[in-house]
Amino acid sequence: MSSITPLTTRLSARPRGRPRDPARLDRMLSAAREQFAQLGLEGSSMDGIAEASGVSKVTLYKYFPSKEALFNATVNEPVRQALDLDIASLDPGNPREALLRVAQSYLSLITDAAVIQHVRMLNASGARNVDLSTSFLESGPEAVTTTLVKYLRACDRVRSLRIAHAQDAAEQFAAMVRGNEQLRLILGLQCRRTGAQTKRYCAACVEVFLKGYAA
Repeated sequence: MSSITPLTTRLSARPRGRPRDPARLDRMLSAAREQFAQLGLEGSSMDGIAEASGVSKVTLYKYFPSKEALFNATVNEPVRQALDLDIASLDPGNPREALLRVAQSYLSLITDAAVIQHVRMLNASGARNVDLSTSFLESGPEAVTTTLVKYLRACDRVRSLRIAHAQDAAEQFAAMVRGNEQLRLILGLQCRRTGAQTKRYCAACVEVFLKGYAA
């Protein structure tokens, strides 16, 4: 999965007094992914991940308050960063083009093999570890929604769309784009749509959304 930084700090605590070092963050996430893949959540340790990434355990804890937070960050951090960077460059005066880019990026990211594997592990352990599932939801899907809310509010300010309740609208858009494709993969089935069909589907989702919130 490509290396992609977040909007919220629910998952990972930012070091105080100095900005996060992207290269250091990538090293920690890479080391964590490798160790979690080899040893699982229970068999992995913050000491081992810190050593493998070349940082102190104190530094690792400054970025991630717990092993569970780091576990979720290995998937959520790239997803949030990709969408955060994408949305930051979008023009609120042209929501059709902007939302099409968001839809295609979002659907591609949530159907990535690493994300699917992570969700399967959470589903398997969810009843035993509710906090881990809650952390994933808050730091991933809900953080992505927060980013989209900011863009939709900007659209409302410039009157390219009329959106009274941006939170609801953002969740509606994400749910419509997600459709059943991610669920199919979680269940071990193949995606129903090809690349070209996925683009058409995303474009149709955008058109439905624009009609519903037309200025």
